[in-house]
Amino acid sequence: MNSEDFRKLLLESNDKFSLLSNFKTLRQYDMTVGEFGNLINEFLTDNEKARLFQIEYFRNANPYIKRCILDNISDSNILLSIIEKSDLIDNIDTSYIKEAINRLNDEDKLKILHNREFFEKREFYSFEITKIIGSLSEENKVAILNDPSLITDTFKLDKFDIERIIEILDKDEDKMLLMDKYQFDSYTLSKIIQTMNDINKERFITKTSELEPYHIKQILTTFNVNNLMSFFKKNEEFCKNNKIEPYDVIYKLPEDKQLQVALKLTGMDFSIDTKRKIFATLSNEVKAKLNKDDFPQEYQGALNVKSKNNHIEVELDRNPKDYAGLDALMSINPEKFSKEQKDKLKQLCIVCPDMCIDNTMNNSVVISSTGKEFVEGENWIESVLSTIKPEYSKAQKIAIIDNAIGRRISYSPDFDTEVFNIWDNRALWKIISTGYGVCNGISRVEQYILEKVGIESKMVSGKNHAFLKLENMEFELASGEKVTGTTIVDPTWNLSLQRYGCKPNHLFLSYEDMRKRDIDSEGRDTEAHKNNEDLKDATFTLDEKSLRNLCASVGLAKNDGKFPVLDFIEKSKKIDELFANEPEKNIDGQFKLLQKVCPEFSSCQNSTMLMLRTISFNNQNLKFKKCVINRVYEKEDESKTPVMFVYFDSKEFGRKFYYADKAQGQFIEMPTKEFEKRFECYDKDLEKNHGHKLWEEEEKNQNTNLQEDIYVSKGEDR
Repeated sequence: MNSEDFRKLLLESNDKFSLLSNFKTLRQYDMTVGEFGNLINEFLTDNEKARLFQIEYFRNANPYIKRCILDNISDSNILLSIIEKSDLIDNIDTSYIKEAINRLNDEDKLKILHNREFFEKREFYSFEITKIIGSLSEENKVAILNDPSLITDTFKLDKFDIERIIEILDKDEDKMLLMDKYQFDSYTLSKIIQTMNDINKERFITKTSELEPYHIKQILTTFNVNNLMSFFKKNEEFCKNNKIEPYDVIYKLPEDKQLQVALKLTGMDFSIDTKRKIFATLSNEVKAKLNKDDFPQEYQGALNVKSKNNHIEVELDRNPKDYAGLDALMSINPEKFSKEQKDKLKQLCIVCPDMCIDNTMNNSVVISSTGKEFVEGENWIESVLSTIKPEYSKAQKIAIIDNAIGRRISYSPDFDTEVFNIWDNRALWKIISTGYGVCNGISRVEQYILEKVGIESKMVSGKNHAFLKLENMEFELASGEKVTGTTIVDPTWNLSLQRYGCKPNHLFLSYEDMRKRDIDSEGRDTEAHKNNEDLKDATFTLDEKSLRNLCASVGLAKNDGKFPVLDFIEKSKKIDELFANEPEKNIDGQFKLLQKVCPEFSSCQNSTMLMLRTISFNNQNLKFKKCVINRVYEKEDESKTPVMFVYFDSKEFGRKFYYADKAQGQFIEMPTKEFEKRFECYDKDLEKNHGHKLWEEEEKNQNTNLQEDIYVSKGEDR
């Protein structure tokens, strides 16, 4: 017998419930769960369907039979009464219960949603809860969301779940009310604001400080075109403060909206530069649809350039004037360019001096110089290369290049301060232009120039330090013998030495000899060059006599192998002898000598401080209770630019301060009170000196333990 036979029996019976609730009777008929459901829906009331759960068979039935009964109950209140009895629905999965709850009317949904015990016993997924809340009327959605404890503690909804519910509300007023109740981050706020009308979007983004510029831009892309352009005009100051330019929003618009902007733009009250940026960053597809001849001449170049997102693809063969004023949209990496390509790029950089010229560090991190810095850097490199004769060996070329870098570049004087910029000091052409860098940036500069003369090198890192390894280098020894070996050059540790004409003590060393320079006089190892894996084959050191001959052969040392710094050292000693009993005149004479030897002394601060410590104030007649040579900044200088100073504490003349004045090109003496009123120490310097001013507390390292100091003071750079 099948379900149709059972249906006939039901039609003839006066007690249909007894038949449909009798397990023994039911199993006599061959029918599916679905067919059973059709029968109870046809012959039983909702109350009778609910009564089935009072019968043991149905109470213990599998979830499919229970779901079949629940599916056929239409009365919300009756359905709720069953759902709330956890013992009846324990074996039914939550996804089905969620669907059953969604069938309740709002009043009953609210009852179940406020039944904390119900939700604590059952593990609902957050999306199941949000769907239930989302099925409520606007008023009831708001009522539920107005109970943060229920939302977060009972339902365990996170900010994204809450945001999705708020987004589907009809009234902006309700959205704003709930946004105030929950502490949303910038991303979540922006997602909600995007669903509002343009008037409320504008009101919200201009009055809240909680939105990041990126998210503001995302919101603006959802504006009507006319409202968007109006927003930019009405809120110019707001956009300026948040670094939002019209082009940076418009390029994200769909093509139809971009086209609307393009056709209206020339008649809008924006500057020519602003319009050119907008035209330049329209999608290439939109620009192709425009008749360029319909636009004024000043915009045609921008309409012809190719764009990718909010940037312009630089084409070196295009007329540079097409790119005028579009500097902020342009970037290019010319590290592998030919000379012809670089010459073309220079012409473009003259028109666009603020465009980004990129170089990479470690084959991944992109760092930028400006177009102006690129031109200055490349011109300086060409001037260096012009001094290299074709017949020079690789070793001679390296000596010239390493020396030129030392005379041009100084280690960044604001390194390890709160204003230090890690990127500027690693940007290839910016380092050359500004004259400041740090080890991996300086090493990259030398590596880049070496590449131009056909010399390959590998940048290697030790502990917090970078330098160069040169493989299979050929050298001519003082004996006339020619040898080949793999060696190391550290351009950063040579900077100070090269600036003042010393012997470059970190040029062509083996790994073993370079590692010796990592260890100070007290046996402490900086491990600056420690890298056993990459440097195990760097076994060649050019002996001192051969190094002196090499430097003499290219004019970096005298014919006898002595270096220019010898004159500085001898004159410094003569001043010391002349004013042996007059320390103030001795100090003044030492300053004047240094200024004469290196007129740019106040700019190359690290190099100058090294020379002051190891030559000028390392003479036998200059004895001080304390001598500090370091950096400070002017308190009124917001950029906190480093200023070199020297402090003396002497039993002969007491305390004296001198600072390096760049404008006058000399050291200026200043009374103690005036110096302390005008200058301040960097936070990190104070921290290293236990909170004391650099001149207030005894510093063990004040006389420096740098290995270069030892070589200079011993006269080994002569």
